[in-house]
Amino acid sequence: MKPVIKFAVLSLCAVLVCRTSLADPPLDGALDPSFGPDSSHPGINASLGSAGNPTIAGIALEPDGHLIAVGTVEVTGQPDGVLHPLIVSLQPNGTARTDFCGVTACYLPGLDPLGGIHLNDQNARAVAVQSDGKIIVAGAATDRATGSTRGFVRRLLSDGVPDTSFRTGGIVAGLLNTVYNAVVIDPRDDSILIAGWGTQDGNGQNGKTDRDFYVVHYDKDGGKFGDKFIAFDQGASNTDMAWAISLAGNRVVLAGQAQQTPYLADGDPRINCAVAAVLLPDLTLDPDWGSAFDPGKTTIGFDAFVATPKHESRDVCRAVVTRHDGKVIVGGESNWTFANTDDSSDYSIAILEDGFIDKRMSNEYALFGDAGHHNSVTGMIVQSDDKVVFSGEAGISDPTQAPSNFGAGRMNVDGTIDFDFGLGGTIAPPYDYTAAPNAGTAQYATALTQGLKGQPILAGVNFYWDIANNRPGTSPNPMFMQLLKDRIFFNGYESP
Repeated sequence: MKPVIKFAVLSLCAVLVCRTSLADPPLDGALDPSFGPDSSHPGINASLGSAGNPTIAGIALEPDGHLIAVGTVEVTGQPDGVLHPLIVSLQPNGTARTDFCGVTACYLPGLDPLGGIHLNDQNARAVAVQSDGKIIVAGAATDRATGSTRGFVRRLLSDGVPDTSFRTGGIVAGLLNTVYNAVVIDPRDDSILIAGWGTQDGNGQNGKTDRDFYVVHYDKDGGKFGDKFIAFDQGASNTDMAWAISLAGNRVVLAGQAQQTPYLADGDPRINCAVAAVLLPDLTLDPDWGSAFDPGKTTIGFDAFVATPKHESRDVCRAVVTRHDGKVIVGGESNWTFANTDDSSDYSIAILEDGFIDKRMSNEYALFGDAGHHNSVTGMIVQSDDKVVFSGEAGISDPTQAPSNFGAGRMNVDGTIDFDFGLGGTIAPPYDYTAAPNAGTAQYATALTQGLKGQPILAGVNFYWDIANNRPGTSPNPMFMQLLKDRIFFNGYESP
């Protein structure tokens, strides 16, 4: 069995390191006191408000160090539905940027692409930045004529103004029955690669009726190079979905989930982490990835935590990165049976070499927070030394706290947890913006990027505590957190 590492919830004092001597260096992975608008909550910005129930799904860094985050916000009284893409921009120090679309955060009005397609309820799920600072936003919307989904891509200028030169109008719509979940920019030509899922029957391809991985390649201005459906076909209904994407050279790696044949006695489907690799420029499956019997595809079952016989874990990979040495790291969660329920999960990470789990590495399965609660990896970044920082949701069992906090950890090159990061390898700092007694607010980290100096920057949502009713609130509020990096000389120097 893989080692399980459990970390209790840390006090804010512990996370910020209440030192007995000024000579003691702050912890690598501690909250960065230079980030955020509120000195009483250093390292955090949760001040953008909850009007319209805003959510954050993706974050990226502009060349000048500004942060761009995207998500969804509700705006009523509009002809194109209630949901709209939300765009948030922060300065490098985490304070509000007021020269972006006129305000710190704004929603994008609906745009209809060419060809007579009309889109409602556009929600942004991913963001990336081209070399000239233009912002690429990807997501999903509802096709007004059919009620089915369509992926979309929009481009903004660096100041948040829609770029109408992008595919003549500023938006590109995907095929019917597609969803765009992740985006990456090819630095060689600024072309755009998208990962998500789609059903081929609605597009006249192969007569299939289930969901498959879907990857699409656009040029830098929205012209379509090509696309590909990738079917794992390992179960009866084959609901296969890609949630993340990584690019290294000509290899594009997609990570997500693949539904397999029902395994449990009650018919619940088994879901495994699924990874696919394709090659540019034609998006052909990589013949050097995975088994020769099914090249280009890998499935991983994180079943080490199955607590009750005859119960399978449901494993989903929500993040993927490619290290400088070419190894691919995937992360997500393993939902497992605990006390005859499946309402818990551990975060799971695997190191892949050419599609196979690298057995030479000590692949870790561990907890941000507490057993019996949700722990999940939703974001990853690769540091310059090939260490990988991961972030996500940290489940909490303390009854005086909300059910989850932002969580982060770091993995060494050999796959072990880096105990020089945080306290024992991970952090899960509790955060209560309302300062109400026994009123921990729930936080969910949904995205991760790094600053100009490599500092990990987490993005997600915080739910205010409902003081009037003494219960967790239901309105999300965007939240950002920056961590220190390289502060304990693990590589021989200290970053300023």
